[in-house]
Amino acid sequence: MSAQPRRNTESARQETFLRKMELKNSPVKGHPAPWIFKAAGIGQLLTVPWYFVFYMDYGDQEHVFSEPRRWLQRQKEGFLGTHYKNTQMTPAADQSSKSE
Repeated sequence: MSAQPRRNTESARQETFLRKMELKNSPVKGHPAPWIFKAAGIGQLLTVPWYFVFYMDYGDQEHVFSEPRRWLQRQKEGFLGTHYKNTQMTPAADQSSKSE
């Protein structure tokens, strides 16, 4: 690594000041852009409640999120049709009983 050429400055103090200003104004490599932190925060703000309302298993009993889950299930059935519901609920045929 080569040393930077010395400038025509009147004092070492001025040289130090100019060097610090160059470091302050130069972009830092490897540091993420500020928008990445904002996007990650918004993503967490949306993902965590969605997980707790629609995905987390609270057991078989009724809970405060039962109605939103039923609403989502109705929306999925309406969008995908009843064929989707029937294929999800039908158990696969037992292959061992067919071979006998």
